[in-house]
Amino acid sequence: MSDRKLAKAVQSLFRQVARLSRNLSRALVGWLLRTALIANRRTRSTSGFVLPTTVLLILIVSLTAGALSYRAFNTSTRTINETQNRVIYNAATPAIDRARAKIEFLFDSTKDTRFPGGVPSTDFLASMLLNASPGVSVNGSAAAGPLRLNTLDPYTLPDELQWGASNGFATGRLDSNGDGTVDNAWGFRADTDGDGTADATIVYSIAFSIPANTGTGSNIKQGWQRLVALSDADKAKGIAETDPRSPVPYARTGPLSNSPSAAGCRGASSGGSSVESGWYQDTSNTAVLRRNFQVDAFVLPDSATKPGSPTNFATLEFQQDRVLNRGNKWGAWFRNDLEIFPGPPFQWNGAMHTEGNLIVGGNSFSAYLISSPYSCLWYESSSEITVTNVTPTNNGQDFQGQVVSGLVGADSYGGSSLVYIWNQNFNPATSKQTLDQNSDSVNGSTPFNLSIDPLQIQINNSYKPRAGTNNRDLRLAAPAYDTSTLKKRIFNRTETAPYVDDTYRADDRYGPKQKYSDQVQIPSGKKIGDLIAGTDNVAVSSTLPINADPALTAQDDPNAKPGDTPNLGLDGYWERRARSQGLRVLVGQRLELGNPFGWVTPQDRPTSVTSDPTEQTYLQNPAPTPSVPAGVN
Repeated sequence: MSDRKLAKAVQSLFRQVARLSRNLSRALVGWLLRTALIANRRTRSTSGFVLPTTVLLILIVSLTAGALSYRAFNTSTRTINETQNRVIYNAATPAIDRARAKIEFLFDSTKDTRFPGGVPSTDFLASMLLNASPGVSVNGSAAAGPLRLNTLDPYTLPDELQWGASNGFATGRLDSNGDGTVDNAWGFRADTDGDGTADATIVYSIAFSIPANTGTGSNIKQGWQRLVALSDADKAKGIAETDPRSPVPYARTGPLSNSPSAAGCRGASSGGSSVESGWYQDTSNTAVLRRNFQVDAFVLPDSATKPGSPTNFATLEFQQDRVLNRGNKWGAWFRNDLEIFPGPPFQWNGAMHTEGNLIVGGNSFSAYLISSPYSCLWYESSSEITVTNVTPTNNGQDFQGQVVSGLVGADSYGGSSLVYIWNQNFNPATSKQTLDQNSDSVNGSTPFNLSIDPLQIQINNSYKPRAGTNNRDLRLAAPAYDTSTLKKRIFNRTETAPYVDDTYRADDRYGPKQKYSDQVQIPSGKKIGDLIAGTDNVAVSSTLPINADPALTAQDDPNAKPGDTPNLGLDGYWERRARSQGLRVLVGQRLELGNPFGWVTPQDRPTSVTSDPTEQTYLQNPAPTPSVPAGVN
């Protein structure tokens, strides 16, 4: 019983006692007074007064004791329920962490190399996460081929696979919306009371789809507009009006981090607009797309299946916004040292990254920011200049790129460059710093010795200076750089390399470099020029790295719909993409015909000159005179 109910009960008791006293007759009161005052009737007066008083006291004590006991019972019951709920809640939290890890793996192109270079569609992302073998399409769109690590699905953990097998789900996944096909949902067993025995089942799912756009032109209805109009039940089932797509669970909302439009920047509406089938355009930066990933976790204790047992359930929902840049923000990206030594004044705008050292010489270089403070691109990240920092925990290498004011060719330090520093209230007159020998990050050695060895990049894909093992020790002798405002614009950070296939041909041969991506490289026992042994999405060699996806020769689905993200191999990616989605220009011997030194057009010939039958014009050559062997008529 709560404190409020107990107070009302006591008040009601006192009102009843007062009413009883008022109802006593005056004769009874007088009789009680006379018997109490007359000495010879002391026995009768005592017996008549003590009895009702005793009964009244016993009644009050009984009510008070009962109220306190009931309150203690309710408090203990509430405490037990809260403790059980906390246990169930704690059991559901690891499921959220599992889902977050899978989302991180999905967007890490160094681990899941199927992630395309452009903007992946909703259906392509769903097929990547489903990871079915062979690739299962979603809503009829092109499907991502399966990714296997030691023949296992990295998106299904071992205990999830074991739970699925014991419940009739061969892949460890379950059907979350009842459409008869498995979804991106998993289950596993957990020990909630710490006694060493699993006593609950935890189920969680990842949903990020939205309905497809409908209509065309001015009658188009964006997918996010259709999503808002749906009930939660229809979102969970993936039902959207007369959507012809197969039921795929939808996210409850769009991205939660879409901020209002920046002042002076053209933005979208407050709800955003769906771009590329489910990606929402940021309201303040048109180059940024956002997507909401919704994770739902449910815990079912074994006690809930027993009749008469107390039932405690816990359901958690976690939402994470992912950001994707439609464009490449880097104006310059170097695998080697980034050397800048212009003669005339050179003004740079925007972001740069080097996997080696940043070496700036001369006195004519100025590093400006990306644009105007009133631009939609006015973000600090749009102008950052980063220099690599590879630690021993990353591929066993140890290399820290340095910021140097000097010249490698002259092997000397010196020069002075101007670097503008970003801040929200930008003032060009004061927001600038000088990069020179006194403010760079090294003190000692020479620019040539600390420059990166290009041969090691090509043959071993490793980073090391020409002299020594790394440049990290030189940083300790230059504390001025670490305490200057230059580090707000130029700093060390490891970046994921944008995949630019500018040297590979679709010839199904290894090379010309040792490495295709962070996880796929030429296997041991093979060399540049060897034929790639394997077919689409089949392991090239068992000697590939554990995390490798050796889909080197994959071809796009000929039945893919327009706008679908191509599923192509890394060997000659752009050539393969041109075959299915772009333009291929075949240059053959025909374009080399003719005599470029004797081409003449009718406009070039004076009117007084008659036509020469042997004259050659564009793309024309006189037909060769066949030679007839002697003795042949």
